[in-house]
Amino acid sequence: MKSPKNYVIALLALTTLTGGAVAWNQYQELIKLRAAALDFNRHHLLELLRESMNFKPLTAAPAVMEQPELEILPGTQTLE
Repeated sequence: MKSPKNYVIALLALTTLTGGAVAWNQYQELIKLRAAALDFNRHHLLELLRESMNFKPLTAAPAVMEQPELEILPGTQTLE
């Protein structure tokens, strides 16, 4: 039987299988990207740890910059 209904069912089955294959491929790529991100984070954290072990505290506090007075709106009072 070569009815249009059978062709539609076959087309839908084919598109479903193709969509599943594409989704599986993308999922595999996502797994690789997550593993690479975790590996990068691990290396970054180890680098930060090494830097913190070589940390030398400041001997003097840095000078505090003076903040200019800001106007809320032109012609109104200033913030303090």
